[in-house]
Amino acid sequence: MLKAIVLDVDGVIVGKRKGFNFPNPHGEVLEFLKKIRLKGIPVILCTAKFSFAIEEIIKKSGLKNPHIAERGALIYDLLEKKVIKSSPLLKELAKQIILSAIENNIFVEAFTQKDYFIHKGQNEEILKKRVAILQTNPKIIDFNSDIFFPKSILKILFTARDENDKKAIEKISSSFKDKIETFWTMHPSSLPLEYFSIAAVGVSKGEALKEVAQNLNISLDNVLAVGDTLGDWEFMKVCKYVGTLENAEEELKKMVKLKGENSFIGPSVDNHGIIKIINHFVK
Repeated sequence: MLKAIVLDVDGVIVGKRKGFNFPNPHGEVLEFLKKIRLKGIPVILCTAKFSFAIEEIIKKSGLKNPHIAERGALIYDLLEKKVIKSSPLLKELAKQIILSAIENNIFVEAFTQKDYFIHKGQNEEILKKRVAILQTNPKIIDFNSDIFFPKSILKILFTARDENDKKAIEKISSSFKDKIETFWTMHPSSLPLEYFSIAAVGVSKGEALKEVAQNLNISLDNVLAVGDTLGDWEFMKVCKYVGTLENAEEELKKMVKLKGENSFIGPSVDNHGIIKIINHFVK
């Protein structure tokens, strides 16, 4: 019997069709998640996104339980107004990474629990796309200033416009490789831009999910996990039941199928595939 459901957000319940399933899920999906939560099954959002970007989903669906944001750097219960765990980068390390990006003309963002920051004078077109995704405006500051430098940065995000940016980002990252956790990602609404996420050592969706399971006093053998990219496998693999969608990466579909009868591949995010996936497991 399922005791909890954990969902990635982009590509799983949020698509790229503005006004339909972007920037928030379709109303039918929000209502369905609300019904599942009212049955007593926690619905845990597990995302690399800024916490503010999932607040409306949590509120509209009444998801009163822990959630994972910033790819595991923040575990919190929005409706209970409670932070369960926060794992920020060391301040001096964060500053070195951010200034390295600025020196290489890489668009950079820094995220704390409540705000996100960008360096003054950065690319306006990229900024517009980021605001559309995150649904709030950043605080624009000079990262060179010690006075205004943010405290308790949970995540740093670089944006790559092309292969040259990607090479520069990989070079920057290699200078700090033993001190950080990193991964590449994208958002369907802002292609061909790619994003490079940086967090403190030991931070991951998988580790955060283990913390949440302990907090809820449930076994991961009773949890369904749903994602759409290979990067999501880090939290999906620790759960007994897994699902993905038609629009998911092919490599992830292969991994999901390895779970046999404990797996299910549903329709695409544009066809509200998450509803069919959950209904397959919730009898």
